Amino acid sequence: LIIMDEVHHCRNGETKSTRGLLKFFEKNKKARVIMMSGSPIVNNPLDIYTMLMMQNSGRYNRKNRFEFLNTYAYWTPYRSKPKIFGTKNERQFREEIAPFTIRRKKEEVLKYLPDKYTRVATLEMDEEHREVYDKMASELVVMLDDGEEFNAPGVLALLTRLRQLNLDPRLIGLSRPSSKTEFLLEMIEDFADSGENGDPRKLVVFSTFAQYVELIAKELDKMGVSHVDFTGKTHADKVGDQVKAFQEDPTIQVALGTIKVMGEGITLTAASDVILMDRWWTPAANNQAIDRLHLSLIHI
Repeated sequence: LIIMDEVHHCRNGETKSTRGLLKFFEKNKKARVIMMSGSPIVNNPLDIYTMLMMQNSGRYNRKNRFEFLNTYAYWTPYRSKPKIFGTKNERQFREEIAPFTIRRKKEEVLKYLPDKYTRVATLEMDEEHREVYDKMASELVVMLDDGEEFNAPGVLALLTRLRQLNLDPRLIGLSRPSSKTEFLLEMIEDFADSGENGDPRKLVVFSTFAQYVELIAKELDKMGVSHVDFTGKTHADKVGDQVKAFQEDPTIQVALGTIKVMGEGITLTAASDVILMDRWWTPAANNQAIDRLHLSLIHI
């Protein structure tokens, strides 16, 4: 019996880890497998196909992949790979995967949980911040404080730079104020003064960018706020210890992390509030992240 968690990481059949798993199940056809995921389909119906191959390699294999794609997705060839635009035959799709799937929603199995509250904080950029943001958006280039030009040569690069600028201009080397960072630090100060029995409330903060997590960590150090951080640089051996510290140590007020690292496989229920400073490209990843705890959610 093989039990796999966060199995949506196997959705790309071309990665080494997924190819290795597929070979294992081809050689061990009698193996039973239980797969778990909060978001088995991230982008399109084809995401679940490799998981089906591990469940039933006779019916779901590379030969039948095109038939599955053609039945359930709108697509076109693009650089030798399918570019998928949407889903079709949704009822038939649900019926096809029904024998292999069991879905359990949080509200069905944890009925005692209180309602989740979401707040959207709309902030205005400072005048200097807005000026540099608009310049990058229109001209694809800004002048850094040291006189060097910083440009975004492509659309994806431009979107990434604009997202970084929106968070905090220091992420690209500019000394400009950031209304988002100021708001976050004020929120953390408020939390420190609002706990019960003398202990501060705990807060979870997500960002797409590890660089921003590191920047906020330095700000919290200056403020004397205890925190734990989760980014791609966090050694796997330390993750468990940091989660335990956040869950059990009342002096640790904040958990900072990237959506892709802190957003899966860990428990942060000692906090009841979370802030998304920015969002990942897919809603499923954001939802997976905020469900590390049951919470009051703030989008900025």
